[in-house]
Amino acid sequence: CAQPRAAQASPELCERGASRSRNERTLQASKSCAARCTPDLFFLLRRSSGGLCLVALRVTREPRNTRRGHSRRRVALRRRNASSVTRMHRLLLSLAATTTALQPMATWGTSSWNWGSAVGGAHDAARELRGALSTEPARLDYLVALRQGRVSEASAKLCFALTCQRAARTSLAAPFEDGYAKLVRGEYESEAGLAELAVRCAPAIDRYNLNVQLCVKPERCEEFLDVIRNNAVSTLREPRNLRYAWGESATTPHTWHFQESFVGKRGFDEHCVMPTFTAWEAFVGTSPFTADPSVQFYVPTTSVADDHAPSVVVAATLASMEFAEKGC
Repeated sequence: CAQPRAAQASPELCERGASRSRNERTLQASKSCAARCTPDLFFLLRRSSGGLCLVALRVTREPRNTRRGHSRRRVALRRRNASSVTRMHRLLLSLAATTTALQPMATWGTSSWNWGSAVGGAHDAARELRGALSTEPARLDYLVALRQGRVSEASAKLCFALTCQRAARTSLAAPFEDGYAKLVRGEYESEAGLAELAVRCAPAIDRYNLNVQLCVKPERCEEFLDVIRNNAVSTLREPRNLRYAWGESATTPHTWHFQESFVGKRGFDEHCVMPTFTAWEAFVGTSPFTADPSVQFYVPTTSVADDHAPSVVVAATLASMEFAEKGC
């Protein structure tokens, strides 16, 4: 016999219920993983009818290494990185709270956003973001997450605006000032808004680039790789690093190539006094090469916005304004 109409559920309601159930399971799983200090956290922010919301929370684990003879140095490296990874985890959780003040109608250029006033969505969001970035380690974590595309565009724009406000008290490069003015007017609220902001700011970002070639003695390769891995982890966390890519030659064994890019010569100079670079120089002093290292510095002819993702360019913009050291 026919089922009563009141007991029937429409496909749309069933889909909503299933979606809600999936979201609840995802959030519950993420909380459980967070309690166990999971190594990394990724989140996505999307616009919905109710505003900006946290719609995906995915926790990933590093695959367990089951190989025999696992290097003790790699184990030590993981332990040293555990505190910074956990700190990144907590930072991304705190940044998710800023979504409460970022509603669809409270965007740049609107009265409800009310930028520059002590009342409005902008003031509330700025207070939350500044609270999450109140320490230099938190700001370093933020730059790393931003370069890796794990910070929402709304948060990146707000951080850029706050940093411009602080930097303008002394001096602000013309492209940064122009980008800030357009952001306040709401000209970067389109889907390509962050990319347009990056293109506008790019001319004021100074880069210091170099290529390196190293020919390593076969019997020293394992030691070489341990030192380089430590150096890579440290370099990629430096506030003015743009790129640190390396690999072995496809045609010549034991020949390694590096491509490095920093925000200005200051970024390279800061890199050269890091503890891991000091360890690298000590290794170089033990004659590990079959030929003298080849280092070539060059001036790129392309824009930083052509070579990097918009989030990387915005991170370089913040580094240029001493965001890590002085805050926003």
